[in-house]
Amino acid sequence: MRPAYLLLAKLVGVKATGKGRWMACCPAHADASPSLSLREMEDGRLLIHDFGGCEAHEVLAAVGMSVGELFADRIGHFLPPIRAGFTADELLISIQHETSVALEIIEAAQESYLTLEALRRLRSAVSRIGKARSLAYRR
Repeated sequence: MRPAYLLLAKLVGVKATGKGRWMACCPAHADASPSLSLREMEDGRLLIHDFGGCEAHEVLAAVGMSVGELFADRIGHFLPPIRAGFTADELLISIQHETSVALEIIEAAQESYLTLEALRRLRSAVSRIGKARSLAYRR
């Protein structure tokens, strides 16, 4: 069954407004007139917007559904593959090294002799840790 029909079957006051488009009463709040807009995309995805301000996950929770139920296929197929170029081990080694550098610089700062070179290394370490972190979350 298409994801749109799974949700539409659980809503009240459903009215078709066009091909693959509907309005319904929002189940997540007291809705006197239909404020929930649904639009089925050509690829099967379902867009949900409540003009009353409810978030999609709130609408779905109110009818006992989750966002994952709206996708017949995993949504990852819409995204290009990501090639990070680093193994998890390499990322951890990098983070360990950069953290050590940062701690040494902080200790130097506490003794009031933070040089411009130390400050440059600290900024660089923070930047590399941030890049490593973003790569770790892409996997």
